[in-house]
Amino acid sequence: MYLNTKCLSNDESDEDSELETTHYHWVIGGSLGDKVQNGTFDSKVIGYMNWTLVESNIMVEQLTKAGVKNVIQVPNFKPIPYMPQVEKRHNKLRFVFLSRIMPEKGCDYIIECANTLNKKGLTDKYEIDFYGEVAESYENVFNSKLTTLANVNYKGFLNLRESKGYDTLSTYDMMLFPTYWKGEGFAGIFIDAFISGVSYHCF
Repeated sequence: MYLNTKCLSNDESDEDSELETTHYHWVIGGSLGDKVQNGTFDSKVIGYMNWTLVESNIMVEQLTKAGVKNVIQVPNFKPIPYMPQVEKRHNKLRFVFLSRIMPEKGCDYIIECANTLNKKGLTDKYEIDFYGEVAESYENVFNSKLTTLANVNYKGFLNLRESKGYDTLSTYDMMLFPTYWKGEGFAGIFIDAFISGVSYHCF
């Protein structure tokens, strides 16, 4: 994401002061450092910005070593307009996955774990709900795997722009997110989990 701002180069009360543009490169995700190091992106082009803001200290190190100046770490964040009342009263553990549904996000690991637990006779002790867009290339495989698991469900889209989305999320005990997607940064869903009083587990 690219931002630029204009600020006064001299005292703001001076009517003759000129506006000076500051360019910010706000990086979403965690793959930019790798792409600059392997030559996919040119460090000189990235370095055109006055500041490059990234989500992790590892990316700061990668980009700085590649010659990009003024790289700083800014943790992922979002406004919190609503916090649900958290009440956990279940006779079984409730797990949730909330992201794009594809193998690289660890969905196969979750399903494999569910298969193992169910074979041990624990089907009625827990349930897992998936929310998110299913990758087109994974849709048939994903749906086929879920047909054999009575306690694992696909719930479609969870709208967290509405308070009732957080009300729904707060009913779960734990978020599962065993991602190994190469572009993962500090995922925004971790913040959503904090807001909703849900712990998360990344295997």
